[in-house]
Amino acid sequence: MTEDPTERPEVPRRSRVAETTEQGVFRALVAFALLAFLFYLLYRLMSPFLVGIGWGIILAVTTFPLYRRLRRGLRGRETVSAVVMVLAVTILLVGPAVAFVGLLGKQAVQAYNVIERIGQEGGAVRFLQERLGSYESHQVIGPWVAKGRAYIESASVDLLQTVGPAMEKVVPAILGLFTRASTNFFAFLLDLVIMLLSLGVFYVKGEFLLGETLSLLPLKTQKKELLFRKLDQVMKAVVHGILLTWAAQGVLGGIGFWAAGLPSPVVFGVLTAFSAIIPGIGTTLVWLPGALYLLLAGKTAHGVGLLIWGAVAVSRIDGILLPLLIGGKVEIPLSLILAGVVGGLFAFGLMGLVTGPLLLAVTLFFLELYRERVLPPPEAPAGPEG
Repeated sequence: MTEDPTERPEVPRRSRVAETTEQGVFRALVAFALLAFLFYLLYRLMSPFLVGIGWGIILAVTTFPLYRRLRRGLRGRETVSAVVMVLAVTILLVGPAVAFVGLLGKQAVQAYNVIERIGQEGGAVRFLQERLGSYESHQVIGPWVAKGRAYIESASVDLLQTVGPAMEKVVPAILGLFTRASTNFFAFLLDLVIMLLSLGVFYVKGEFLLGETLSLLPLKTQKKELLFRKLDQVMKAVVHGILLTWAAQGVLGGIGFWAAGLPSPVVFGVLTAFSAIIPGIGTTLVWLPGALYLLLAGKTAHGVGLLIWGAVAVSRIDGILLPLLIGGKVEIPLSLILAGVVGGLFAFGLMGLVTGPLLLAVTLFFLELYRERVLPPPEAPAGPEG
């Protein structure tokens, strides 16, 4: 007895739809995996050049308004305008930066020797004990001075064993961010050449590359413009506001050390700029020990002058410059940008000063987009029953 083909059970339509959906999901996963693998290979290929390209992007974004004005003045000649801008950046920024790194390398050796000598000789502890010794015979404060000297003497051993070696590690680590250019000159030169070449390319093709990049994002035009505006605001806030403020604090700190007669003012100016990152303490971590050292060494006028200069000029200039340079131009809270700067510095080095806040801004943007598109809207509170 043969089976009638018309009587075969028909596959349910829902099963066929589910099977088609599973095939589509599998193909999408394979495509995404292949795309991720290609991006990984591209990263391995471009990793030696990422530092130079990154600094080229930062310089291009911050100086692009000047390039646009120059291009308008040269009647739309993009190549000529780009060449002039690259030469200007090289002369005004790169040249002084290279000279500064050389000077910093020389003074770094002097600063390290001074810190090492202070640690070996007892430094501020020895000076403090000598200065307090003359007051032990005083009728009123003599007993208190004697107790203070005994406490300092008992704590001096721990101080020398902890603070001294810590400073000897911290100072070379911070200075190494700059002096690495002199120890690995070929890598520094390669990054410099790539940065300048990238800068010229971004001047000429930057607007085109930005449009192509934004076209790849699966977002509406309004959201793309919003994302670009946020990133532009954050980068300009970091470069024009935070970094310039810290640089100003470093310059003022170096001037104070130079006027007080302390050695290696360039080195301690750099340390002052980096110490501005630390919340709460800030630049006090650098200029206060210098002022105390001068006071305990008997140079009272220089010590008091450095105290006043550090407290009034160095530590307070950020309260003036940050609102002036940034103001209300950034939609993201300044505290989050500062957190991105500090975290980026520790995670990615100097490049992280800019990439950290940018990553934070992108993350916050997509979290907000996820809340709008995926999460259900909050339910309105129920009104009173009538």
